Amino acid sequence: DEQSSSSPSSSLSLLLKTFFTLLPRYILLVMTSVSYLLYRYTNGSLTIPDGLIRPAENPFYNKIDNGEWTYQHRIINYSYVLSLHIMKSFGVEIVGFSHEYGFDCIPEIKLPIVHQTSSTSWAMDLRVLLPLLLVVVFVGLVVWSWYGWN
Repeated sequence: DEQSSSSPSSSLSLLLKTFFTLLPRYILLVMTSVSYLLYRYTNGSLTIPDGLIRPAENPFYNKIDNGEWTYQHRIINYSYVLSLHIMKSFGVEIVGFSHEYGFDCIPEIKLPIVHQTSSTSWAMDLRVLLPLLLVVVFVGLVVWSWYGWN
């Protein structure tokens, strides 16, 4: 009985000790972040200047603002572009080297993804499989890291 009554107080003291041990680090982190943001604010470098990102470099950037896309379009297209760059970070080139510098080098994925091409045939844009594959691999790695193979 004595151990069960002392257990919550020892847990609380351990929690408080941990909190006060980490508090200076968190204060330093917050002060550094605030100082950096204040420095950028005073120099006027918090916003992206108009014209820096143009449709020539990124044909996707203003499609929602212009009403050409829904958020579903944006999620699908940007997940594909992100997947290309994740694969590039692993050394796998799907589109080609320096594709960022070509106009419309990554054509947009149009909705619906599965569409009818004729009265009897259907087609699917297979590019949507890359983000899905990466999500499956990521979830698999997370589950494996938690539970292992057993």
